[in-house]
Amino acid sequence: TRREHPNIVSVLDAGEADGVHYFAMELVSGCTLAELYAVLTKVPLDMKTKLTSGHLRGAITGIMSDRVEPLSARGRPAIDGVGLARTVLATPSVGEELWKVLLLRFAEVADALAYLHSRGIIHRDIKPSNIMLTEGAESAVVMDLGIAKTRTGTVNTRTGTFVGTLRYASREQALRSLDELTHVSDLYCLGATMYELFTMTPLYAEDETTASAM
Repeated sequence: TRREHPNIVSVLDAGEADGVHYFAMELVSGCTLAELYAVLTKVPLDMKTKLTSGHLRGAITGIMSDRVEPLSARGRPAIDGVGLARTVLATPSVGEELWKVLLLRFAEVADALAYLHSRGIIHRDIKPSNIMLTEGAESAVVMDLGIAKTRTGTVNTRTGTFVGTLRYASREQALRSLDELTHVSDLYCLGATMYELFTMTPLYAEDETTASAM
């Protein structure tokens, strides 16, 4: 948790009620990399190399404002990637290159995973929507440990089932048993996430569908 590591979300409570497992996490103010990706893909290609940390902060602020509007007012739950891309480009171009800032944030994610792995925990669902940038892009936070594998077992998983997100899952995660899964799978998922954010193209074209059984 963030009480133990600054780049891992704090789990406030966990348990089971009426046969349903649950856990409660801290509220992190910012945006996910999935939301950021939805905006950056709408930025014209010739402008992508000119984006700065100022644009990144503008994107996060815009995403947070866009997200909190009532669904009835917008008529849909998704953020307006095209509209926010225009807002980002209107933001003053100040600070470091956006891509350098993202690289630093990914280094923090790698450090967070190393911390988990050193304690026998495998996240099993590293992907853009499970990594948040805090407001101002000062740090990255690894979210959602709901299907993590620990030394003593797994969280909310039946033996022999597939868990994770197909678009980012490693080959061994999809094909091997839970007992054979190692921390290397998390590193593959992180690599797939980085590839998507830095190239603006998913490693695989499948929809981001989380499977609880396969």
